[in-house]
Amino acid sequence: MWIHERYAGAIASKNLKSDARTTYSDADVIAAMGLASRGAAPLGVALARLLAGDRRAELDVSRILGDGIVSYAFKGRRREINCIEAANIARAVLGWFRDGTCKTCGGVGFKRIDGTPSLSDTPCPVCRGSGKRSMEAMFDAHDRELARWAAAEIERKHASAGPAAMRLISTSTDV
Repeated sequence: MWIHERYAGAIASKNLKSDARTTYSDADVIAAMGLASRGAAPLGVALARLLAGDRRAELDVSRILGDGIVSYAFKGRRREINCIEAANIARAVLGWFRDGTCKTCGGVGFKRIDGTPSLSDTPCPVCRGSGKRSMEAMFDAHDRELARWAAAEIERKHASAGPAAMRLISTSTDV
């Protein structure tokens, strides 16, 4: 996750000077992520932008993920789904990904003891101790598989954006 942290800091940087002594300056990291967004990892980079605080990236993520849902539904499941339905699933999964914390227990997974700041040893009845809301409960039966695929795709693509950018940075020094 190092590259994601560097990217989040770089996009907020006031100094975008390139430093010839390193390939990890803020400008280099931004350029590498930009190139990765055009090639190997468009969804992953859009997610990195969104998680770094760029709210405009939500439209890109929803569009890219929605297109993927349409494609997966048709190729993988032989099911036709329109772009609006796919975008709705994408936005709901993205919302869960950004804030999937159980609201009842506050994400700790256990009941609070009334009148104290302590937790009991009884698991939260809503999340059953996981600390997360159930994503699958947000969808009806025939959309759950698409939602599961979208959540897995978010995880995969978010994880692949950093290595794709790092490969671009490392190959730029070989030239």
